Amino acid sequence: MRPALKVLLCGSFSTGKTTTLTELRQAMDRRGIRGVVLDEPARACPLPLHAGQGLATSGWLLGEIIRGECALSGAQVLLCDGGPPGVVAHDRAAGGHGNDVVSAVAEAWMPTYDLVYRAEVDHTIPVRADDLRAVDPVYRDDVERILVDWCARTGVHATTLPHPPRDRVDLMCRSIAALISSW
Repeated sequence: MRPALKVLLCGSFSTGKTTTLTELRQAMDRRGIRGVVLDEPARACPLPLHAGQGLATSGWLLGEIIRGECALSGAQVLLCDGGPPGVVAHDRAAGGHGNDVVSAVAEAWMPTYDLVYRAEVDHTIPVRADDLRAVDPVYRDDVERILVDWCARTGVHATTLPHPPRDRVDLMCRSIAALISSW
């Protein structure tokens, strides 16, 4: 059973994706729209990430994304954090040179999303150090550039979100509510 609506928020790391989706789910709750946030699987990945990401890591991440989205298929609105474009972008930024298998699987999965949004890097906000993120703004910019290029080349339309969190949430919530009310 497919969710009524599947929404993907992609973008480079440290762009506010997780925070935006958490706030969006709360805003949807206030409107009576039942949403579930599916976190990106990177934090659970047992393989090297960022500059160490290779085919095994990319394959694991894509498999977990697909498995997780299928497992939550009963949700009214499934809010997906990161997604296939991020996996492809990290794979290529780490030297995967556009692994054809990774790109093909990611591209084949993209039509399952009803809405795709992209969080841009805000250069006034530094990368927040934690146990997962690379704290390299150049690498973050590379991931963003590759992600944007891949989406354009594969025909994936990702609406670019404004930087202020409230504006992001308002835009996404209005789009989701409009789609749901049109059914």
